[in-house]
Amino acid sequence: FLQHPYIQSIEFLSCNEVGGFVTRGLNNAGSLRDLICSAKPKLQFMKKYTNPKQCKPLPVSDVALFGHQILEALMFLHEKGLPFGSVLESIISSEACKKGLPTIGALLSHPFFNNSSYDSSHSERPHFKYSTHTKEALRLAWQKTESRLKEEQKM
Repeated sequence: FLQHPYIQSIEFLSCNEVGGFVTRGLNNAGSLRDLICSAKPKLQFMKKYTNPKQCKPLPVSDVALFGHQILEALMFLHEKGLPFGSVLESIISSEACKKGLPTIGALLSHPFFNNSSYDSSHSERPHFKYSTHTKEALRLAWQKTESRLKEEQKM
């Protein structure tokens, strides 16, 4: 059971030795990609995303707001011990990482993402509960991923 203001609720969750999957409800407003591409959520993929002329950049204020919300969601998952991998290496330039990768907390305190107008007082307390079976499967998957990455680095 997952409840967080910036994470779409889970309809169904399953995992086994091979992997796992999550099913979420359809957001009536569409996805972030729909917003960027000015697409209607229920259109077919090819109709929504193959016309680059429809795509438009988001205003900087929206980028900051969505970035703040994503960082808060990642911080929540991290606090709950749910591995989500490192998403920061792929989105931050090497110039920005000269002193090492920033933490999610450091990014949240950056002036770009730290706007006092963001509502961080959520009416519902965020929480995340999952079965012991799911917790164990996630722990094993994380360990296997870590060991595989360590083996690949030795090559």
